[in-house]
Amino acid sequence: MTSAGAATVLAVITVLAAGTQDSDLTVVFISAAWWIAATAIGSTLGRRGETNPPIARLLAAARFQTILPELHPGRTLINRLWPLLLCTVVAGALGFIGPQIPGIAAGFGIIWALAWRRQESAAAKHARVRSSSSRRLAAETHP
Repeated sequence: MTSAGAATVLAVITVLAAGTQDSDLTVVFISAAWWIAATAIGSTLGRRGETNPPIARLLAAARFQTILPELHPGRTLINRLWPLLLCTVVAGALGFIGPQIPGIAAGFGIIWALAWRRQESAAAKHARVRSSSSRRLAAETHP
């Protein structure tokens, strides 16, 4: 969701920057074509309903814990999404020099958002299967 939001902001910056310069709107039309192509690429990559193999291996190796560590949402968000934040800020700032830069970056944000759109549900499904297997194994070993 955050990647889609970043892509939207970059697309708006592209259109605004292209409209304020003394050039024609060719950049906007080429960017729009790239965004359509990025939508097709991201939709194709995100079609799978199963977990990506690296995530499946990570989930399979995970241990069950009864206590979660103390949560710090702001710190967690920055630690995990700093590359997206950095790319969005840099591409947005460079948009006033060349409007094609945020246009290109917006396409990659679209691809990223669509490619990962089903991973959460696939990972949750994988975790449910793993949890039921663990309970069944525990019931078999401790009658």
